[in-house]
Amino acid sequence: MDNRQKRFIKSANRDSAKKLIDEARSAWLSGKKERALRYVKMAWEIIKKHRLRLPPDYKNSFCKKCLTLWIPEETLQIYFDKKHDCIRIRCKKCGHTKRI
Repeated sequence: MDNRQKRFIKSANRDSAKKLIDEARSAWLSGKKERALRYVKMAWEIIKKHRLRLPPDYKNSFCKKCLTLWIPEETLQIYFDKKHDCIRIRCKKCGHTKRI
């Protein structure tokens, strides 16, 4: 395979992962939480299989440990960490934190 084909495959898979994350968000907002979790798991499998890099808005939209979709005030807590002078995001389901 040449580089052009590899880039095309990666961009197609990146679009698929973005679409799945968007579908997960809409499913969560309509009350279908299990379906949203499944969509995020499918997107994560695509991301890991093809070693994709996502834009920050998609990259920071779910927990990397438990694959829970992050919805402000429902599944995550945002606070300022004075010790490290940064903003932290904490998953309410598993407790995993991420510095931003």
